[in-house]
Amino acid sequence: MQFSAYGKSDIGVGRPSNQDRFVIDGLMKFAVVCDGAGGQRAGHVAAEAAARIVRETIRDHHPLLRELYRQPNEGGYFDEIERLLRDAVCRANSEIHEQSTADDALRGMCTTCTLIQILGEHAFIAHVGDSRCYRVRGTDVQQLTRDHTYGEMLERLADAQSAALVSGYANILTRAVGARPSLEVDVSWVRIEAGDRFILCSDGVSKVCDIPTVVAELGETSHRAVLVERLIDSALDRSTRDNATAVVIALEKAAASIKNGPRRSGDSRISAQF
Repeated sequence: MQFSAYGKSDIGVGRPSNQDRFVIDGLMKFAVVCDGAGGQRAGHVAAEAAARIVRETIRDHHPLLRELYRQPNEGGYFDEIERLLRDAVCRANSEIHEQSTADDALRGMCTTCTLIQILGEHAFIAHVGDSRCYRVRGTDVQQLTRDHTYGEMLERLADAQSAALVSGYANILTRAVGARPSLEVDVSWVRIEAGDRFILCSDGVSKVCDIPTVVAELGETSHRAVLVERLIDSALDRSTRDNATAVVIALEKAAASIKNGPRRSGDSRISAQF
């Protein structure tokens, strides 16, 4: 599949800094979104470190990932691919947690991490926190990740009484990269079709935007950049009190090799395209 992507991050309304980070690597057919937490000074440090470590670790194992994927028994080595992606996020978790405990100025920092790795006709997703990954097929939108928050946990347990008691804490993360010495990472995969698009976004977008409505309004042929810009603008129009980041990946039948290296975010308002 031919991989093309566009990403953008905005500081949002009333925020002093942007703690979101994203990286797109066209050579690897990889993208990641991280939303830092743990205080104004430290959140961006955790997000920057997670995005960098995850990408570097997967890059180092990319020849092995491709070889495992090409094995003749389709799906037979997917467990090993999932393990390698999980290990990349766990490596980031260990390094960020060690840095946090060693430096009082960074104590408590952590971050979400949602990544996608395209291999052949499959998309592999690794996820921690409440950033999200969606698949868009035509105008049908499917959320592929589950938020790791108290609100989602209680909703899943259908515990209405407890949900009411802790409604003010609904957005608190139950899992985050760097928060604890060990980490459980959700890893999954889906088969892709030509024309599929994938959205990675921070909760500054997903919490305030009706993503299926935005997709339906733009139509299934909308350019990836148009969709990203509309998502960010929609978040800002709703006065999101958070940083807003979105990446859209478009997949088509391969026509030519992509020779782009990585792009990363870091400024208050930044975009990258492949």
